Amino acid sequence: MWRMMFKMLSARKARFGWLVAELVIVTMAVWALLDPIIVQNAVERQDKGFEVRHLYRIELRQQPWNSPRFVKRSEEQWRDDRWRLLRMVRDYAGVASATFESSIAPFSQSSASAYVNCDTLGSTVYDIAFVPLSDFFTTFRFSESGRLGRADLDRMAFEDGGVVMSEGTFPGRTTMGLVDTLSGTKVVATTGMVRIRPGIPAVPVRICPQPNMQAEAIVFRADDNMDGKAFREAFADWAGKQLKAGNYYAGAVQTYSEYIDDGNTEVATFLQSRTVLGAFFLFCLFLGISGSFWMQTDSRREEIGVMKSFGATSGYIMRMLITEGLILTTVAVLLGCFIYLQYAMKAGLYTPADAFGGNLPGLLAGRYWFEHFTTHFLVVSLATWFVMAVVACTGICIPARNISRIMPTDALHDE
Repeated sequence: MWRMMFKMLSARKARFGWLVAELVIVTMAVWALLDPIIVQNAVERQDKGFEVRHLYRIELRQQPWNSPRFVKRSEEQWRDDRWRLLRMVRDYAGVASATFESSIAPFSQSSASAYVNCDTLGSTVYDIAFVPLSDFFTTFRFSESGRLGRADLDRMAFEDGGVVMSEGTFPGRTTMGLVDTLSGTKVVATTGMVRIRPGIPAVPVRICPQPNMQAEAIVFRADDNMDGKAFREAFADWAGKQLKAGNYYAGAVQTYSEYIDDGNTEVATFLQSRTVLGAFFLFCLFLGISGSFWMQTDSRREEIGVMKSFGATSGYIMRMLITEGLILTTVAVLLGCFIYLQYAMKAGLYTPADAFGGNLPGLLAGRYWFEHFTTHFLVVSLATWFVMAVVACTGICIPARNISRIMPTDALHDE
């Protein structure tokens, strides 16, 4: 079959030339379309660096100063009110732990990055603020990679100004015990990388103690055996009526997943629009390829009739036509990827920084596959070939199935 097939392709190279040229152009378009979709989906499927399941968030609201309900409070009283609210949440049946959350927390509306320099090693990190002794690490359940566990960190007062930093801050070098020469702080424990903003992968973080932090929310973890829907409804009803202290009162109660999704609309819209555009493009591609191969296969009725008169089965002819299509598609994809490579070597490949990252290039430093040009290019090229092959095979099957069932006498009579 292979020898006959290559002879047929060689004999029809003039006819197939324009089809390959068409597929080369389509390959470059598919490559450019798939690149951001593949990278962003890989980012969205990454581990967040903390456990989201059974995690809830209560927005803390304050009475405006001109409200008749506003009560003048000292700074110490404000702090006591926050701790009172936290104790009330902890005492609620079904709550395993609770902590404060600041404005610079995982997936919060704002973020802060800083440069650290330890033993001639430099890196950019994202800051996360927390209140010591507030069960912060137990509640969020950050991944553990250092010598101290979450419970140990929650028992530390951090009076010496130490910080917790991602173990992967300096690739190939542990961060435990290092001292930042810029701020003078020592790394007393390590954790994993954390996803801090929508659209970008996990990055190095520096978790810094702030005893007098102005909390914007209370984050708590429910017991693992709780019925999530029933628990949330009961808790939200209780919080709206009872969770008050001083000028503080409870706002919206959300699962942390919902809170992340609220801030993830830009990424979701980006992926949705790209996916819809890609699906429409592939549908048009299917129609184009199907039409092209239909004309090619329909013009070979005499050839198919001769083959069937010599005993070729419908299955044999189907396999031959589909294999021919795969060969043409593979040649076209190789040419298309080679041409796109010339552009990519100058313009670069897609990274999350292109749409969502800001100063992301300084944070990643070659930690992920899409940062390595060769790996990135090969992954997307392979995905492009797969998509093109599936669409081509689907477009070939319909005309190939029809022509493979023709009777030899009918094919030869028509010719």
